[in-house]
Amino acid sequence: MICLFCGCKNDASSNFCKMCGKQIKNSNGEFAISSHIDKASTHEGFIDDPYDDLFCPQDTDGQTLPSADSEALNDPNNPELPVMSPQDLMLRPVYPVDDLRICSECGAIVRPNHAFCGECGAKYIDLAKERRDAAQNKQTAEPTSNACTRSDAQPSEAAFELRLLGDDGAVSEIIPLYEGENIIGHKCSASLAADAFVSPKHLKITCKGKTAVIEDNHSLNGVFIRFRGASVRIHTGDIFRIGEELITYIKGNSKHRIIPHNESGDDAKVAGGPESLGWGYLRVILGAYSEGSVFRLSKDTITIGRTRADILFDRDSFVSGTHAQIQKNKDGVLLTDLDSSNGTFIRFKTPHIVKNDITYILIGNQLLRLTPRTL
Repeated sequence: MICLFCGCKNDASSNFCKMCGKQIKNSNGEFAISSHIDKASTHEGFIDDPYDDLFCPQDTDGQTLPSADSEALNDPNNPELPVMSPQDLMLRPVYPVDDLRICSECGAIVRPNHAFCGECGAKYIDLAKERRDAAQNKQTAEPTSNACTRSDAQPSEAAFELRLLGDDGAVSEIIPLYEGENIIGHKCSASLAADAFVSPKHLKITCKGKTAVIEDNHSLNGVFIRFRGASVRIHTGDIFRIGEELITYIKGNSKHRIIPHNESGDDAKVAGGPESLGWGYLRVILGAYSEGSVFRLSKDTITIGRTRADILFDRDSFVSGTHAQIQKNKDGVLLTDLDSSNGTFIRFKTPHIVKNDITYILIGNQLLRLTPRTL
């Protein structure tokens, strides 16, 4: 049977051309099988094959040479067998065994760049490539060790170590650090991997001698440094955390209405406490698109705590009775930790340098302690 698309000879029992992979029509112009009309029969999904002209070379008289798989070419006693010159043989590319494309349905060889099998018309699936990709993905997903990602293949130990603290404050795991860059994220420990608020590459700690530089590695939820019994200057948009409360400071007055406009048409005022313009306000962050309470800052010094403060978080057991204070003076706004039990954490924006000191770091809900090995 002659393929009307490429002129190659095929077995009478063939439904699809072995050379071009397209469905064969018989002498009446009908498809060899009428029940298999799919992408192969309508010629959709095929990729242009750069070897189309090479697989069906023309001789000097314009006659098409038999295909390599035809019975005529494989029969040495056939008197019609054309004599092929070395130049003709060179036109037929030879593929290494490792590059053979095998149909997963019928086991036939599928030509390069063909999307369908010429024997059965099934879509070609590269099973070997899928296995290689699966093995590579598994190797990438599984860390080779408990250590975090580092810039050096064989680094030396740093003068610092990172300790993961449990809910009771005890050390639950030690994450090793090395000279150079250390990327802290999901692969460092099972506890970090289980925390949905920790990014895959959340924190970067660069160790050089007795100095460590802590940086936020473009994480979603940021990196917080604890300060206790000290003050830090804050600016509008800064975020800090006391206990389980995530709070942002905004300078100036709120410009949006908390209560919708009165639609009743009367002149009554909206019920609520005394309204004060103040000099700023605090927002409690609940999620990406929601906020909790909004506290206006009107006095020059405002305390925050669980039992004895101007702003109360009485249901948060991690907040001390009088935990922190916000103070406005001529130089700006100061956030001060009032020697609270758990300290106050500030989300930093610039690299934080540590020299021979203990530093507490909060990423997600995980508390880490950066400790010099000499201590």
